[in-house]
Amino acid sequence: MVSTHEYNRSYMPHVLVIEDDVQLRRYLKELLEGEAYVIYEASNGIQGLSMYETNHPDIVLTDIVMPDMEGLEFITMLKKQNPETPIIAMSGGNQGYGENHLQTAVKLGAEYALSKPFTSKELLENIRELLKS
Repeated sequence: MVSTHEYNRSYMPHVLVIEDDVQLRRYLKELLEGEAYVIYEASNGIQGLSMYETNHPDIVLTDIVMPDMEGLEFITMLKKQNPETPIIAMSGGNQGYGENHLQTAVKLGAEYALSKPFTSKELLENIRELLKS
């Protein structure tokens, strides 16, 4: 997290994006790289845990409904191992359960929960807020 680094313009925060929708993942990568973030990508929670262990990002964005390992399981596992890592959960409201998934994500430790579609401004504000703390 930024709090463990002396914040200066030369430090580029590292963000792990876990999203199974390839187009959305590419969009998030381009958006965040444009804001001077270093991006790591994963398409499910299993890959996300591996990427986290390899790269130790400052913040994690995770989808909830994904194949292999879904976001709620990922959040639970990551928060047990690294409770200080901030997480933003995202869900598209699959079959009407999106809000329930997001509420559960927050109960499990996600700092923010965004319902898809969300605005780039909303996402960036949440990321900046988490990186300040």
